[in-house]
Amino acid sequence: MNRDNNAVLQQYAELMIEKIKQVIASDWKKPWFSSNFKGFPQNLSGNKYNNFNKLLLYFMCEKYSYQTPVFATFKQVQEKNFQVLKGEKSFPVSFYDLSIKKITTGEKVTKEFYNNLPLPEKADYKVIPFIRYYNVFNLDQTNFAAKYPEKWTSLKEQFSISDHSSNDGYRNHFLDKTIENQTWLCPIELREQSDAYYSPARDLIVLPKMEQFPQGKEFYYTALHEMVHSTGHPERLGRKFDSFGTMSYAHEELIAEFSSAMVGRDLGMELLPRKENAQYLKSWLSAITDDPKYILGILGDVSKAVTMIEKTIGLENENFQTQTEISTGNADTVPEGAAKILKQHKDIPIVSTPSKILIADVLSANKKQCELSNLRIQDKSIGKTEPLSTGSIDLSSQPQQSLKELLSGKKVAMTNKEGVSSLVKLNKTVAGWGISAAKQLLSSADSSAGV
Repeated sequence: MNRDNNAVLQQYAELMIEKIKQVIASDWKKPWFSSNFKGFPQNLSGNKYNNFNKLLLYFMCEKYSYQTPVFATFKQVQEKNFQVLKGEKSFPVSFYDLSIKKITTGEKVTKEFYNNLPLPEKADYKVIPFIRYYNVFNLDQTNFAAKYPEKWTSLKEQFSISDHSSNDGYRNHFLDKTIENQTWLCPIELREQSDAYYSPARDLIVLPKMEQFPQGKEFYYTALHEMVHSTGHPERLGRKFDSFGTMSYAHEELIAEFSSAMVGRDLGMELLPRKENAQYLKSWLSAITDDPKYILGILGDVSKAVTMIEKTIGLENENFQTQTEISTGNADTVPEGAAKILKQHKDIPIVSTPSKILIADVLSANKKQCELSNLRIQDKSIGKTEPLSTGSIDLSSQPQQSLKELLSGKKVAMTNKEGVSSLVKLNKTVAGWGISAAKQLLSSADSSAGV
């Protein structure tokens, strides 16, 4: 169901403004999210909502003290033979969709049709992304408990929190393993010092040691905050790091606040806002109030950062989904099995980095070389796959390491079909992605600053 964009954005803005005001009023003693239940916001079939929606749905669950994070559309409620309670209001969740039309005729085609076209033919079509909204209700807003008491009891048990212990001595194996094994996107150093920071110039996180924190969760929240900053590195999500006191700096801090709070919530931690960001609360409120579209940028950046963190630390592989007897089936597209893909020689992942996957169809293959066609890049942070135009570069003849560096955003020396070597880089285009000659970047003025 489509809704007026401005009305939805205003609703999102009001929800976020209300939460920030609560934080101000509580003198920083109230966490961004309270843990009334474990698990992630999800639909009736147990499929999680994307991180764009998850932040807002966490706010909704806390605002109305919902007992579970399970939501359903009005149509799904009807199909499962229960009802929305009188007077209850829905909340809009959003999904990106594509409008694809042939340029010459205006004929609309499906995504499946477009994705199966050879790369040269795709240039005949215009692809326009847009947001589609669906109204959802939490199960607390329905008569589900009365209609299916046994299922309701089972649901509450699956989402119940059994550990109400103090934060003292708290350990989190996801973050412990990541730090101990140094599997994060950049090095993480633990030092005997009083401050924590991420250095964009050195691509390094420095943290005080855990024993310096009075509570374990404070150490992990600090780590998550700096890990979010590191996702903004030019070779990852490419956010702007500006000097202290600027609006860009405040924007980055808001991304770090919400992203670390959401990952912390997913890990089962109630995390307080950082007191040092108190000075930015009014500027955040002003930006959101003056222009609700500011929300889109916030939600987009938070979604990408959270996705990158949870994939890297292994949280996304955890099975927090709820399997119920009221499953509605396929809510999300599930990739085909690797064996089937290889047998068809289509949609094969050629190389992968923490943020992107290069996908192609293999027209012929042998031990020495393969012929690639229909090249695409999947942005892991948003789950979006777009075509890649390579120009005169034949990627099938490039070393694997060069392909990986290209996907990571680095300038790479590659040889074109005429045998001429040049420095190239990956860039975003109107049609998707492209490879172009690399320009010399100016040296960063922020050579030693940390965020």
